[in-house]
Amino acid sequence: MKFIVMTKIAIKIWMITVILNTFFLTAWQTDFFSNKPEIAIPVLISLFFVFIGIVSLPFFLVLLISMKISISKNDSGKIIFRKTLVSGIVSSVTSTLIVYYIFKNDPLRSAAAYHFFYVLFSSAVAIFSQRKHLMCLSRSVEFDSI
Repeated sequence: MKFIVMTKIAIKIWMITVILNTFFLTAWQTDFFSNKPEIAIPVLISLFFVFIGIVSLPFFLVLLISMKISISKNDSGKIIFRKTLVSGIVSSVTSTLIVYYIFKNDPLRSAAAYHFFYVLFSSAVAIFSQRKHLMCLSRSVEFDSI
């Protein structure tokens, strides 16, 4: 039962992060929606959403593993939250650095460098948005609201 709850929480955090990163990257690419790119903005948003979702998939797995390890150690809710926050931020930074170093193409490299702080912000916001649920993971409570 707890694995399903952990998976739901990790998916929520991952999706919030992907949506925020997609918004920030689209805003940056279009000069905060003031100029028109070569392709339509909905297509651009779709491409960024898919790309960020694929690149950040390890973020989801790290969150899930971090929660599983914390629960198996019978950590308190605060410790589970802290470990999830730290592991989420570290995995976000790692995925951004991987994109930065893999792509030799200048636009993607500059996007990754500029997008670095947005990635940190969006992963922290996503994890903080699920703080209450992460704190409850240490207790054996039924999660009807998740």
